[in-house]
Amino acid sequence: MDSLDEHTLGRSGGHEMNSQEPSQNPGVVMATDVVENEPTTTTIVEPAAGDEASVGPPPPGKGAEPPRRRRRSLKPLGLGLAVVLLLANTAGVGYLVQRQQDDAERIRELTSELATAGTTLEELESSVMGARQVAMRAHDAAETANGKILDTAAVVQEVRQSVVTVQCGNSLGSGFPVWMELKKGYETAIITNYHVVEACTYSDGPKASISRGGKKYKTLLSGWDEKNDLALLFMTSELKRLVAAPPAKVGDPVIAIGSPFGLEGSVTTGIISRVEDDWYQTSALINPGNSGGPLLDREGRILGINTLSLGGGGSGVGGALRLKVTCDEIYSVCPYAD
Repeated sequence: MDSLDEHTLGRSGGHEMNSQEPSQNPGVVMATDVVENEPTTTTIVEPAAGDEASVGPPPPGKGAEPPRRRRRSLKPLGLGLAVVLLLANTAGVGYLVQRQQDDAERIRELTSELATAGTTLEELESSVMGARQVAMRAHDAAETANGKILDTAAVVQEVRQSVVTVQCGNSLGSGFPVWMELKKGYETAIITNYHVVEACTYSDGPKASISRGGKKYKTLLSGWDEKNDLALLFMTSELKRLVAAPPAKVGDPVIAIGSPFGLEGSVTTGIISRVEDDWYQTSALINPGNSGGPLLDREGRILGINTLSLGGGGSGVGGALRLKVTCDEIYSVCPYAD
């Protein structure tokens, strides 16, 4: 065959061949090429055996011009690439958003953990402080039991009602009840300093008086010991007697109670600074008006009679007569022979 005519190429205008019908020639294969949505049917004829010259396109200038192959459009490829990039960008943004949410959640968790840790630390510190306070209270209780701690409030509560104010004219002092055989008509014996009632010892002097809680009581000045600066009075009201303390040692805590400057029931504290045969030196402040009041140990027992303050009132160098001194002139049988 020298060439392929239009019937052979299957172009419309001659015999139209249906690509869906089976070819009558077993050597013919139908193919469909789609270019820009326009179907073009091409018939490929396989050469018979020994007819090799019929293979290939017709020589130039002869027969019909073969169809030219059109280039495919790149628009669908560009659109697909844009979609892929958009999806990738969206996925990246989603990842960043999720990451931020995860980070925010972790920050919240860490903040909560820190707050919990802070609360736990505060509770731990509170527990430690509580344990220390309990230990300190236990230590104080143990030392109190061993006689090393002074519970001032407890002592004052116990003995304050037994301390009185003694007055003689313009002279003010203090006093406290002691064990003594009473004079008829009187209920309590009170001891004080001689220098407080000295003016009342004169025949033309004023009368001594005893008061407590703003109330004055009928008073009898019974005797005195000028040498040891002591005096004995009786009053018509019954007061609780105080007991004597065993001998004190240097460093023992003490309490002084009296009416300095007329301020009834005033309290000062200190220690035993020095021990002498007849008196104790103490750091507890002894002011004017404290004279004649009791110097007490940690259990509210009488150690001595507050008498003087070296260097003036409030110097911190005070002196108290030991109770045994009262036995020289006041008692015939001394109950305070310490």
